Amino acid sequence: EMAKCIIGAYKHTGEVLVDGKPLKGGIPQAIRSGVVYLSEDRKDEGLVLMHTIRENIALPNLRQFGRVLLRKRDIGQKSREYMEKLRVKAPNDQLEAKNLSGGNQQKVVIAKWLLNQPKVYIFDEPTRGIDVGARDEIYHIMEDLTRSGASILMISSDMVEVMKMCDRIAVMHEGEMPAILENDGTVTEEKILS
Repeated sequence: EMAKCIIGAYKHTGEVLVDGKPLKGGIPQAIRSGVVYLSEDRKDEGLVLMHTIRENIALPNLRQFGRVLLRKRDIGQKSREYMEKLRVKAPNDQLEAKNLSGGNQQKVVIAKWLLNQPKVYIFDEPTRGIDVGARDEIYHIMEDLTRSGASILMISSDMVEVMKMCDRIAVMHEGEMPAILENDGTVTEEKILS
């Protein structure tokens, strides 16, 4: 719910600032301001399963490919480039998203936003329903994003994942945030739970 408030999908009473400027106007404004949300429900909210990998990657980025007519060659080039970059395992970019494994579906969701070059990624349960090998690949992608200057807000109920990936851990309980912990190596699951 908090992530959806940040991007403007839900109404909220607080203020969200990006580079010191208030973020208002809902999801389109959030995207234009460089804030994107990768839903925990990639099948219903992250992808259009009956569409191809190429179409899913292009969908939020159509302005980059033309105004009246889309440059299909450019779309194909970019989709193949990001499939290779993120190591999406598929025979080609014409495969429907529903035919991909959970890990490869998540990579396609990431690819469509990478093309947009946002400043802030909100990853909601980024590795739920993904096998161990794909998890590590997702973690490497996230680490590469932060090294390139992007910020990540990761929401996860997996304590091991949180302690492995996060610089700071904000604990939420019943709509309140009782603690923000620096992940300095001394944080334990017990400390987070308490």
